[in-house]
Amino acid sequence: MEKVSTAKMQRVWFKGERWQELAGQEVKMLEVAVEVERTRILHIYRALPYRMLFDADGRPHRWNVARAVLRRGHAIGSYIGKPASMDEHIAALQADANYFWEPTESQWMQAAELLGVAVDELKAARFRSTE
Repeated sequence: MEKVSTAKMQRVWFKGERWQELAGQEVKMLEVAVEVERTRILHIYRALPYRMLFDADGRPHRWNVARAVLRRGHAIGSYIGKPASMDEHIAALQADANYFWEPTESQWMQAAELLGVAVDELKAARFRSTE
């Protein structure tokens, strides 16, 4: 497990920066939104585990990026539009089942150690749909 800055993720997602060591792999990511004071974490707002597929050049697959943005937006409640049909709900649930993942206890502990926070605090911030 490795801690990666928002700046690095923004460059990889939106500026085309390559992440060579991840080329050709599917990677499990745990995005943690926090409030900080200098380097100290004050509050954990959300922990969102998801998967990211990288192409042979170390860039996120473009179709994966677009779908990921939509799924993440839907997951955190920013989806706005007409009510979805039952088929659309089923398709979204199937896509989410393949996109999101549940960290193991060991992974929660590693992430908490990297962030310098309590495991329970991090787990409490885990995203859960209100639907």
